[in-house]
Amino acid sequence: EWVTDKAMEFIARAREEGKPFFLYMNPTPPHSPLVKPILNDGDFDELGTPAGPLTVPPNLTRYCTACGMPSRASIWDESSEFNGRDRSFVASTIWLDRSLGSILAQLETAGTLDSTVVIVTSDNGHSKGTAMEQGVRVPLVVRGPGVVAGAQVATPVAGVDLLPTLLEFAEVTPEDLGCDTDGKSWLKLATGEIPSREDPVFVEMAFDRAVIWPNGTKVMLAGTGDKANALPEESVSDLYPNWGAELQVYDLTSDPGEQANLGAAGWDGLVKKLEDHVVYNTNRAPGVAQLSCPAVVTTTTTEAADDSSSTNAAGTTGPAGTTSPAGTTDPASTTGTTNPAGTTDAATDTSDAPDDSTATSGATSVCSTLVVVCCGLSFVGWTGKVW
Repeated sequence: EWVTDKAMEFIARAREEGKPFFLYMNPTPPHSPLVKPILNDGDFDELGTPAGPLTVPPNLTRYCTACGMPSRASIWDESSEFNGRDRSFVASTIWLDRSLGSILAQLETAGTLDSTVVIVTSDNGHSKGTAMEQGVRVPLVVRGPGVVAGAQVATPVAGVDLLPTLLEFAEVTPEDLGCDTDGKSWLKLATGEIPSREDPVFVEMAFDRAVIWPNGTKVMLAGTGDKANALPEESVSDLYPNWGAELQVYDLTSDPGEQANLGAAGWDGLVKKLEDHVVYNTNRAPGVAQLSCPAVVTTTTTEAADDSSSTNAAGTTGPAGTTSPAGTTDPASTTGTTNPAGTTDAATDTSDAPDDSTATSGATSVCSTLVVVCCGLSFVGWTGKVW
């Protein structure tokens, strides 16, 4: 509630000053610790904030009469058909959903909702710490000007695509700012101007490197020996019969769980492309800035210790949105900014969002430096973790 209140306070202040804004909002749920003591037992005083302990919920209705969040007890009650850890994640998702609904109500009341880009996404799926589908596939939902309502986009996109997409929404190019970006805008996917694109998504975690093509083919070169990926718990790595194999090839269309390694036969060309990509990036001179914009920017670096450098790939499903391909789920986290023909994950809920201008697609989240350029439009950013 405190994070939501501060986000809405920021929006209200920007409106009073007549300024466009970029809001990057990142609550921690759904995540550890589990939320039962907080929602069901009413332990407000256990939740510290930068302003001190939260003893009573903020009054969000001061921003608009339709704003506000239900009581924590009622949020917990809404998840009553689930049990244990699942219930905690579902309740967390409902909690986030109500928060986002309050922000959307504020924007709608102010008459700025239709000129605001809202993106909801997450940081990783169940197989956290891996380059496997259930680790890298995350929700990606977008609502904004020109976005096709209810559309589904199967084409995988990546976290590095967010910056060029936001710039294109604002009718600015990276070149205009003197920026070098690795990503490509997916705005035309979101607006329906193009049905798909052929660009692959590159994924990495520790020394594991993978490429996912839009047709569902995935080629991965896993680290071995002293470079083997030791990040995931055994309960995660045990899900994959080919865990530890240096070369892994999967058809995600028929095998989204990555159980059958197709091996090297017939994939020499794709393997060579991945090997070249790894060599190029491994041998790149240190200190080369991937983003060096002379414009005024805000930089935020991801948490190195927790999620290391993961990349999330393609799709999911959501509220006013729809569903996207072969998605795995991180029991819901949300982020606002701009997403390709918007997607949603089953675990990610933005139920209070109106049905217009919401689309669905797949995303790959990459742990890297996030540079946000604020210009032109208003953006709402929201992610499932504090960076």
